[in-house]
Amino acid sequence: MSETSKALYLMVKRPDPKGNHKWRGSELMELHTNEKAMGKIELHRNERLFVVVSTNRQIVCSVMVDEVQKNPDGTYMVKFKDIRRDNWVLPGAIRSFAGGFAEGPPPLPVPLN
Repeated sequence: MSETSKALYLMVKRPDPKGNHKWRGSELMELHTNEKAMGKIELHRNERLFVVVSTNRQIVCSVMVDEVQKNPDGTYMVKFKDIRRDNWVLPGAIRSFAGGFAEGPPPLPVPLN
């Protein structure tokens, strides 16, 4: 976690009407995003990011940034590595996802018992 101990949550549309994002099952492999969200991703680049699907408030996976490429249209393609499907619960403090992302307290692990 960063020095502010905030986690970054990415809200990703699925199904994606433009078909830009690449998935392998419930694992996000590649994200296409705008400059505003990219700024937040860069701040948390060396940390685990948590992916939330727009149809519900569940964390489907967590990822680490692998590679970033700027597209000719000014958007960014972000490739991920070390993709995990651990059971996490989105903290109640996260109320909205303005611009497709939110910062907040770290997620809570789901008890296995």
